[in-house]
Parts: sequence; C-alpha cells; structure tokens
Amino acid sequence: MIAGCVHAGIINTLGYDCHLSGQSQIRIVGNGFHLQTAGQRRIEKTASALDEMAIERFVSGHFTDSKAESYFRETL
Repeated sequence: MIAGCVHAGIINTLGYDCHLSGQSQIRIVGNGFHLQTAGQRRIEKTASALDEMAIERFVSGHFTDSKAESYFRETL
C-alpha cells in the first residue's frame, strides 16, 4: 500500500484499506506516518499494532520523524 498523508493515523488507514479491499494482509507500506509530534507512547503503540499486522516492509515518508523511524528500525 502506498498512501499519502495519513492524518487519520496509519493503523486506522490500513484497517480501512483492508476493509475496502477485502484483503487481510498488507505486505509493504510506504507513506508519511505523521508521527513528528507523537510522544513515545504513541510511537510504541503504533509499532506494536504494525507488528501485529505482520507487515514485512515499511518505507517511511515525510513527517515520520527520526525518533519514530529509529524506534521502528529497532523493533520491527
């Protein structure tokens, strides 16, 4: 899935995409995660939800923030 800005949140966006497409798994996600102002708790919850979705590869875009990218790289 390639998404633009995910102002609704990446987890909400991916869930809705699965609902619309009828697919249960997304293998690759590329977008702007919009986590530049997120606290550590939100970053951790997002990473945990992405991990539960068993997504194989992430390509972050604008407004993701280096703090979130580092955490994703370490945990996912």
